This record gives sequence, C-alpha cells and structure tokens, in this order.
Amino acid sequence: MFLSEFACPSCGTLIQTANPVQVGRQVQCYACRTTFVVSKETALPPPQSPASVQVPSSDLIHSADQEEQDYEPAPLRLPQARRLQRKRLRPRDKLEGLWIAIIWASLALPLLGSWIIVLLSSIMYYVWRKDYPKKARSINRHGWMAWLLGQLIWCPIWIIANKDQWAVLANSSKSEPAPTVSNRTNSSKSGPARTVSNRARLVGIWEWHDDNGNGILEFRAGGHFRRETNMTDTGSHELSNGTWEFQSESEEQIKVRTVASGFGGPTAHVWNFVFLDDDTMALADRPEQVFHRRP
Repeated sequence: MFLSEFACPSCGTLIQTANPVQVGRQVQCYACRTTFVVSKETALPPPQSPASVQVPSSDLIHSADQEEQDYEPAPLRLPQARRLQRKRLRPRDKLEGLWIAIIWASLALPLLGSWIIVLLSSIMYYVWRKDYPKKARSINRHGWMAWLLGQLIWCPIWIIANKDQWAVLANSSKSEPAPTVSNRTNSSKSGPARTVSNRARLVGIWEWHDDNGNGILEFRAGGHFRRETNMTDTGSHELSNGTWEFQSESEEQIKVRTVASGFGGPTAHVWNFVFLDDDTMALADRPEQVFHRRP
C-alpha cells in the first residue's frame, strides 16, 4: 500500500509527497525533524461528504449570538507592581515648600541671586522632568519668575546708586569744546600782551605744598581730571581720576565742577579758583591754598 499524504504523529504536520510512499517505510518530518514509520494510522481520513456534515441547530446558533452580544471586555488595568509604583510617585510629583522658599529668598542677594537660582532651577528641571514632570515644570516656572522680579527690582537700584559713575563715563567720552576768548587782556611776566580765557589758563598740572603735605591737580583740555594727595602727618596717599566741566568765569576767577572716583567711590566737588598770574592761582574761599603750574 502506498500513501501520498499522511500526517506526522508528533506535530501533526501534513506531509505531501510527489511519489507515493510505501506503508512501513521510515520518513522524517520536515517540521519537527521526527523520524516515524508510515502506517495506516498516519494516513489522512477520507474527506466527508456534504451529507455527513452535521449542521448545528438554530437554538445553538441563537444562544451563541446572544452570548456574543452580552460580552463586554474587561477594562485594561496596569500590572499591580506598576500601579503601586505610580501611587508611590504621585504624592512626590509636587514641588516642596522648601524649594519655593529658597527660590524666592534668593531675591535678597542683589542681582547675583536671581542668576544663581535660575541656573539651579534649569538644572533641576532636566533632572526631574522624566520622573516628576509636574515638579520639574513648577521649579522651572518659579525660577524664571524670581529671576524676572529680581531684575526689575535690583537693576534700577543699581543704576541709581551708580549715577555719578555714569556721569563720569559720559563726560569722559565728550570732547571739551574750544575755549572762548574773554574780553580782557592778560600780560605774562615776559612776553607781549595776549587774550586768553580762564578756561584755557586752567589747563595744565598744578602743584601745592604746605606743612601737612603736597599734591597735584591736573586739568586736561579733553575734560579729564586727576587729583593726587600725599599727607605727611598720616602718611596716606590718595589718587582719583574723573572729569571736569566749566561752570562760570569772571575777571580773574573760574568755577569748575569735578567728578572723580577713587577708593571712596565717585565724588563731586566744585572749585572756585582765583588767578594771581598765568602760573599761580589760589582758592577763592582759602587764599592761603596756592597752586603753582608745573613747568
């Protein structure tokens, strides 16, 4: 007896051969690699005729349809371990009050505090945004709000506190206008008579000496001012730089205003000088304080 179709007794795979195989011969299943003997038991049953097929009754079909309509899928639920993990993380996904207090307390540090806290909040945002997204967004929002408020508070205060320094910088960038010639004639010790303004006479380096010390005042044509003082009794030395500007002048007097910054910060001072000659001048309110032009 020869068979051209038979099933593997191990895995049930249908095996079809081009040449019929004799019953009793050993073959190997190409699916599970099991070797078995072809027999009548491995042969496929003959196909059923339509008359032999049993059709289920209408009652059974109706019952199956009713069960399918009544079926509702169960809601999708996360594994228990995952649900417990989310439940534990939910209360922690909220910015603590300590962080909020640190962020807004940084405003007490002028200017620098707001920059430090915005840098810290940005770093913590990237650290928390995967595990604690709400907490990350909250610290980032508080950090930038504190930074903005800090700039609005401290920037105007800093500008107002340093207005004298701004004036020094503004005046130093301006060029001194050409001096006007006064309607008078000054004669030097040697030389013909000439016309010159007190503003032009003031330009130069002036030295003073007394029992307490010595120093210099330097007025440049570009508006730069320098003051240097050496006190012999205290041994102190002071040096300041800034600008000077003309205010008024009369026959032998000139009034100027200086703004200089030294160790004590920007300082404004009004000088009222009286010219004794082209190379000598004194203070109008302190005639004993005499300045000599450095050659």
